[in-house]
Amino acid sequence: MIAEFVSVIGTWMQYQAQQLVVVKQSSSSFEQAWVSFATLMIIPLLGPWAGTMADRHDRRRILITVMLLQALLSSFIGWKVQTGALVFWNLVAVGFAMGATQAFEGPAYTALIPDLVPREKIARAFALDRSVFHTGRIVGPALAGLAVAKFGLASAFYANALSFAGPLIILLTIPPRPRGTEAEENLRRTGFMDGWRHVRSDSPTFRMVLISAANAERCKERNKTDADL
Repeated sequence: MIAEFVSVIGTWMQYQAQQLVVVKQSSSSFEQAWVSFATLMIIPLLGPWAGTMADRHDRRRILITVMLLQALLSSFIGWKVQTGALVFWNLVAVGFAMGATQAFEGPAYTALIPDLVPREKIARAFALDRSVFHTGRIVGPALAGLAVAKFGLASAFYANALSFAGPLIILLTIPPRPRGTEAEENLRRTGFMDGWRHVRSDSPTFRMVLISAANAERCKERNKTDADL
């Protein structure tokens, strides 16, 4: 959770700096909205497949791969900003790539938590995880403002790239998931439609999915409003 807290702060530092870069690079609110749209559009498209991958394969390897890619993408944008070679399409392309990595990161990370704690502590573990996330989204933009003011826009992107070091080291120390029973392994090989049928038949879970979808839509509208402003 400590490593994740640092990583979340880095993510929000980059997000804040990216908004400043978008404002400088784009010539209209339409172009500003494109950067957010590029990231948000790809996540629901790849999400079902990413969730299936998280069930069938080693979640640690998925997370290590996407975090390395995110660190490289952050470093690339930081270098482009630092050298003054950044163009608008770079932001859109990286937005698509970041969205793809986040689509795989979310299911794998969420599914990894129950593997790390006993069943009776899962609720507290998820509560702690959400506390870390929301605290990071408060601290990150504030630190981004300080870093940008003192070291320039590129520093926030480099900070995000470095913030992945902690989670990567921790993930490398976690042993692979032990193989379950044959019945459990067969369940892991089921697809998205099997999961959807289960969610649809379980009322509490279905309501939670609807709440999450509504919240995602609200966040999308808020990001578009921020871009317009």
